[in-house]
Amino acid sequence: MVKNNIAEVRQTPSVRSLRRRFVCAFTLMVGLSTFPLTARADARSEFWSNYLVQASRCQAALNKATSEGTRCLAGNGLKLFLEEGLRLTDAYGKNVFGQHFQVAGNLTHSPISSKIDVLGDVDVVLPFTGVGLAVGRPGSSSFFFQQGVTRSWDGSGSGSGLFRNDFRQGVVRRFRLARDADADILGVSAFHLLSLERGHRVLAPGVDYAGRWGTGSLRYFVPITGWRPGSSGYEERAIEGVEVGLRFALTTTVRLNAVGYRWQAEDGSDEWNSGARVNLDWRPHPWLNFGAGYSGIGGGEDSTTFRVALRVPFGSSSKPPSWEGIGVAASFSQPTVSAL
Repeated sequence: MVKNNIAEVRQTPSVRSLRRRFVCAFTLMVGLSTFPLTARADARSEFWSNYLVQASRCQAALNKATSEGTRCLAGNGLKLFLEEGLRLTDAYGKNVFGQHFQVAGNLTHSPISSKIDVLGDVDVVLPFTGVGLAVGRPGSSSFFFQQGVTRSWDGSGSGSGLFRNDFRQGVVRRFRLARDADADILGVSAFHLLSLERGHRVLAPGVDYAGRWGTGSLRYFVPITGWRPGSSGYEERAIEGVEVGLRFALTTTVRLNAVGYRWQAEDGSDEWNSGARVNLDWRPHPWLNFGAGYSGIGGGEDSTTFRVALRVPFGSSSKPPSWEGIGVAASFSQPTVSAL
């Protein structure tokens, strides 16, 4: 009986291998067969071309082990259909609810080798009041409902080794600060955040600004639940904190991004952790970009980074790009209706 059981166990991988080979062949066949149909549209043709490139990279995994190759192809196929589903949903929603309806997301397959699952985030924006309908002036204000979900794997460090699902829903109101059609925009929002597995709840009021010099945001996170049972006998809670983000267009070629934060300590003490990140980008030529960044934490840990990027497109352009140097003042860039 024991030998028979062992034999059955040893035969199981071969059956699974056949199934995985079938899934592998089916996924690749779908990609190859539907590629000519979608190649008529340039954007979708590029999208499917990228998928086939990703699928070709699974060759190494296939050579190593059929199971890894199958999972690689199935994961890329899953990501493909998820992204196509988001794109089609966004297009359909715009036809029904108007151009300010939006479905945005970044979905991919799980890196966990034992299963194929979905990771990432999706947000849906449903306009209650279209721009220009609230105050009677074109492009004056907007009011919309936003909800979303983030699915992540909590398996690093002291994590629970489980998938976590975090939901969010809230309302956003945006309006221009003057009667001019290109006046700066101010937005106020209120969100409710929920951790499905742990039951943690957080209120997150916020303020957004979009002007001719750039954008800014302020978020304050207030937990409304206390300590709850966590993994391995520990307790955990949502922490209080505030985040500030700024993005300035100093000139047409110089950008400054800054983020500041102050969070309650995770160990349950009364201490707070503060820090900031600053990045300066300079693009004197459309093909060349320089960057410098600084990240500092109140505890004394900091780092400085420098970056140089060169991107030369193939083919010849009708008008060769020219050097712009420091550029000119970016004050002419007023927020458009899309910023509402």
